[in-house]
Amino acid sequence: MVLASSDATDAVAGTLLVERWQGPNHRFDTLLVLSARHLRLSGAGVAVLWHTHRADADQRARHVRRGAPIEGTEAMAMTSMRLRRLQWIIGAAVIAVLLLPAAAVAESEPAPDEVGGWAVIDPVTGDVKNVIVCTESVCGATGEWGGVLPGDTSCAGCLLRKQTNGTSDGNVAGWRSSEGMAVTYDGDENGTFTIDSGGSIGSGDSVEQRMTLDPSRTATDPDGMDLHTGIIKRSTTGRFTEGGQTARATVDEQRPEGSALDSDRVVVEFDEWGQDFSYGSAPEAAASLEADVDAALGIEAEESDDVEGGSTTAAEGQPEDEPSGEAASSPSDNPVVRAIQTITQRIVTFLSSWFGG
Repeated sequence: MVLASSDATDAVAGTLLVERWQGPNHRFDTLLVLSARHLRLSGAGVAVLWHTHRADADQRARHVRRGAPIEGTEAMAMTSMRLRRLQWIIGAAVIAVLLLPAAAVAESEPAPDEVGGWAVIDPVTGDVKNVIVCTESVCGATGEWGGVLPGDTSCAGCLLRKQTNGTSDGNVAGWRSSEGMAVTYDGDENGTFTIDSGGSIGSGDSVEQRMTLDPSRTATDPDGMDLHTGIIKRSTTGRFTEGGQTARATVDEQRPEGSALDSDRVVVEFDEWGQDFSYGSAPEAAASLEADVDAALGIEAEESDDVEGGSTTAAEGQPEDEPSGEAASSPSDNPVVRAIQTITQRIVTFLSSWFGG
């Protein structure tokens, strides 16, 4: 095997590899030209010039006619077979390289190190103390800081976990614990965050809300601007009180992949009365609750429109809390019934204003 240069080498701007084997009445040449100009993967190309076999045709014909073997034929055949196998191996390798999809090369390239919101987490309680702008190469588990704030920072030893993607306009934001809101990390086995919040909604009523945040789904809307696309679950509970009666209205919502949050279960529970009502959505609950409560109280539809009129007697399920003295002539005159109806109206307002019911 000899490495050599020739005019052909200059013509293809590559390297000419000449492998020559020559036996009796036989000559074998293999030319493999690797052209840096034509190989696509690295800006060059491959050309393969296959071997040529030559034998003395006249001598072969004479030996065939006489029935005698050609001199050196067996050795030539075995060598030729080996060379032919080598030829196929080289050819298959060259074809595989030439046909390698460009996509496979692209997939091997590292993803860009994009900025995002990284939560600073108390390693004991899981409380999210802050959200900072960072990248995987710095704050990630295999990054410069190894997923932990270094010792020269204000929260040395605090965990770092990605909470939000950056928005398409280059901004970064996130959720941290503050007055009226507690944000906790659910652990590496889940990779999600829980956001609890609550407050007053007037008339002695209050609301509590728990949300589950999936960092990978933040800012995945078509515009890449809405971090709330990462909220995959939300449970909202309104608590209502009136005249010694209390009730809860809980709306559970889920966000399927690529969709908006949608209520899939609404439960209204009256504590002292002991009645509860279930619906498939907030709009359905808002539209049906008052009529369903009145029916359970034994109040006819006409009376529910004008609770001061009529004299309908209570049906089974009506609260038995009659005032002392003369019995009330109507369920609507019962203060407990009045309290339940008032709570029901406030629940409907809550469902309509918060969930579009």
